[in-house]
Amino acid sequence: MMEFSAAQAFLMAASEVVPADARDLSSLLHEYPSLEEFSGSEILPSGRLGYLAEYVKRNVERHRVVFWERRLRELAVTYPSVRMLTVLDSAYPRNLKAAYDRPPFIFIRGTVLAADQSAVAIVGSRRTSPSVIAAASSIASELASTGQTVVSGLALGVDAAAHEGALAGEGRTVAVLGHGIDQVQPASNRSLAEAVEANGALISQFRPFSPPTSSSFPLRNAVISALAKVSLIMDAARRSGTRSEAEASLRQGRPVLLWAPALADQEWAQDFARQDNVSMVESCDEVVAAMRGGSNGEQLEFAE
Repeated sequence: MMEFSAAQAFLMAASEVVPADARDLSSLLHEYPSLEEFSGSEILPSGRLGYLAEYVKRNVERHRVVFWERRLRELAVTYPSVRMLTVLDSAYPRNLKAAYDRPPFIFIRGTVLAADQSAVAIVGSRRTSPSVIAAASSIASELASTGQTVVSGLALGVDAAAHEGALAGEGRTVAVLGHGIDQVQPASNRSLAEAVEANGALISQFRPFSPPTSSSFPLRNAVISALAKVSLIMDAARRSGTRSEAEASLRQGRPVLLWAPALADQEWAQDFARQDNVSMVESCDEVVAAMRGGSNGEQLEFAE
């Protein structure tokens, strides 16, 4: 069973008071050699991050740290496999660490491996055609069977098909949650979540016990895109969470692939495909080629 530290409880309390984006807290953590130094040291960084550190340390109240110490103990009792990683930890996923809006911490149920750096996000609508569902499952199965980790969001429709396909291919899959690590939404995917945990990981960037909200899912989508080297969009409406994942992927400098059989006739997708780093695909081989960096065969790499 994971034993959470006082420094981790302090970080939970700090995340409640930071008057900035989560990536600013990530940058602030990097000013310290350890999480314990961040929580206990009176030394402040220079410049803007120094002002942020001073604000955080002045506004974190002791009773909130005690609250999170208790809540983290409860979490560990209920989910003995759960653990927390911060951007300071070597096990923090490399693709995610390279993202500009990396979350300062993630909670994990399951395992995160170095091999997960070779990951593809497969996402799409909750309500879609049987042909898209079948294609998502088939592509995920083929990719997973060749060692690619499949990342998605554990939603109904395409997300569930991607996870199920990866499991059928006897490979790894990672589900990124739009709420605390202690929950599964929708509840009908609870068995699928257990299978994902056993063959990969459930990941949440949110504090435990946080409910899903309208703002949490766009944040979740950004993490899906950041964990993967390539995002495959199976289908999406002009205004949708799936499209927000595609836009997040481009902001991260990651290629976006649009599934042509479902999207080639959609005006928004035609416009989107005119951007650099976006292309239409209609086979798993084209997805694999994008994972390898295109026609030159070079592996995609991202700066730390």
